[in-house]
Amino acid sequence: MLTLKINNELDFGMEREAKKLRLVLLNKNTELACRKETFGNLQKFLAAEEAHAFKGRLQLYKHNNSISVALKGEKLGTIAASKLENYMAELKKY
Repeated sequence: MLTLKINNELDFGMEREAKKLRLVLLNKNTELACRKETFGNLQKFLAAEEAHAFKGRLQLYKHNNSISVALKGEKLGTIAASKLENYMAELKKY
């Protein structure tokens, strides 16, 4: 699983699962929330200038080149959109 640091306690992980990506919010090694999504839907989300993804526990908000990660509507931190794109490209190879 590839992970990105959100803040001092939380990580945002990604792993390939069949033809989808599994997005995971982690507190140390404990999963707090996950979401399975297609590569295509995530690429559309990343291509938009401003966007909101998902309606469940794990939500992503994009504004320009940063992505805010939220759990149950509470924003916990941000990651760079370019890092997420690079990780997706890495996982798509397999």
